[in-house]
Amino acid sequence: MTLLFLAALASASAVCPLPGDWTLDTEVSDEFDGESLDKGKWWDYAPHWPGRPGVYRTLAKNVSQKDGELLLLTDKVPEAEIPYEARMDGMQGYTCALVKSRRKVRYGYFEARIKATPAAVRNAFWLYDPLSDDLKRKYSPGDFSEEIDICEILGRHQPGDASQEYRTSHFTHHYMTPYYEGVCNNQDVPLGVMKKLDFCPSAEYHTYGLLWTERELVWYIDNVESARMPTASYGNGGFRRPLHVVFDTEVNNWSGAKVADLDARTLPAVQRIDWFRRWVRK
Repeated sequence: MTLLFLAALASASAVCPLPGDWTLDTEVSDEFDGESLDKGKWWDYAPHWPGRPGVYRTLAKNVSQKDGELLLLTDKVPEAEIPYEARMDGMQGYTCALVKSRRKVRYGYFEARIKATPAAVRNAFWLYDPLSDDLKRKYSPGDFSEEIDICEILGRHQPGDASQEYRTSHFTHHYMTPYYEGVCNNQDVPLGVMKKLDFCPSAEYHTYGLLWTERELVWYIDNVESARMPTASYGNGGFRRPLHVVFDTEVNNWSGAKVADLDARTLPAVQRIDWFRRWVRK
């Protein structure tokens, strides 16, 4: 009862940092104050997407909540524990975590307070429609799957990469169908920018936000505008489809990180999400 009361109190006291008259969408927003993930709001895995082939698996057991935070664990299974069949397929034994909102939403201001994984692991907060609830459209030509990356950040560079700068992706994607996650992204149509960060994302908490309206997409870092682009940036009209909210970790060759160079001694490591809020105009 105390945790529920504190969660309600936190939601009630939250204020949208953008000007205007906003209300909190409590059906999607989450303070993560319960003893476990709210399965009414979230999946603790990605249906139809087990993980990056040959590198990692996304596991529900890597998702947990504690002390008012959502915890997304990245780890490595000891070599001897990798199933024989997985080793024969080149699986490297990494395990990652993902949560995905059950409800799709369109437009609003999306924000989350995040402390990234303290390892050379990609952390992401994004909006996504993989057409997983309409497989006929997904696997047939003539349509597209959509993605908006609110933040996509490397938690920490390897010691030998200390001179590299930290960046975040403010990218959007249209994946032309037929679409298979992580396999046939050669039909990707990306638009956006990579922005330099003046901090290490895993050193402390930062707030990442996106304003999504019928006219534009505007990205924010710690309530300061970072980038913007028109919503209708694609020839087919741009982002007007309801999308899932997703948080995840991924072992990947990205932003200077190399899977082959990942120091296993930095694992297990956790991405911490203090809260997620979606605001809509009254």
